[in-house]
Amino acid sequence: MSDYAVLCADFRETLSRAEAMGGADLIATSPPYPEDARTCYPGLTWQDYQDLGDHVFRALKPGAHALINISAPVRQLREGHGTERDLTPYRLLLDWADRAGLTVPDTIAATRRGAPFAYRGRFRNDWEPVIWFRKPGDPAPIFRDRLKRPLAKTIKAGKIRNYRHPDGSITPARTAKDITHADIGNLWEYWAVGGSQVGDSQVEALAHPSRWPYRLAADIVACFSDVGDLVVDPFLGGATTLCAACDGERRFFGGDIEQKWVDESLSLARDRYAQQRLAL
Repeated sequence: MSDYAVLCADFRETLSRAEAMGGADLIATSPPYPEDARTCYPGLTWQDYQDLGDHVFRALKPGAHALINISAPVRQLREGHGTERDLTPYRLLLDWADRAGLTVPDTIAATRRGAPFAYRGRFRNDWEPVIWFRKPGDPAPIFRDRLKRPLAKTIKAGKIRNYRHPDGSITPARTAKDITHADIGNLWEYWAVGGSQVGDSQVEALAHPSRWPYRLAADIVACFSDVGDLVVDPFLGGATTLCAACDGERRFFGGDIEQKWVDESLSLARDRYAQQRLAL
């Protein structure tokens, strides 16, 4: 394939095509909510989520990563239990691990500030899970150093004490140089989505009704793939992953069931990749 390709197709066809192309180095996506949870975009049944896990497994290269940003709304889900936070993300994690055969190295909490007003009977939802799956095989590398965050205040050399591990071993104090940046943990902090908070003006301008933050997608692309790798998003939507892949000099393949978003994404891809090549 060339730098990018998008098609009007559901996730099954998109991921089957990716498998036929030799497999994805990274699948990064945010699937729709369950079918009965919202009306602005077609939702998925539980069978869809299971099928998605099977197709993700087959579409990944051995050892490659899939990062799934999957949220769940509050709604009446079980008779007699009132409204609850939907359990779909946790059911999906267990199903894809136990049945589909994927490994779960970790789960990332991505902060997305909710609206600043009181919520009855619960807390405001300020984060979403991003589940990190990996296909069995020799693990593809990850690049955590690319996500280092600058510290508000430099830690001077000699200020960090020795760290004793549970097995009794000791990591010596880092005294060679001042520390200006911190390694990132599994809490990735962003601001709200919408209201010019997506993190990319072109993605914002597409105004997709169910989009995920560009900055989150860009961090995933940076950490879990390398230049020239194939990044796949079977829920193309507002082209968030496409733009992150382009900016990171990755190849991209994606699909969406709505022709409108395929056309919008294709137009954006032509401009974005052309600009990226000119900048190199």
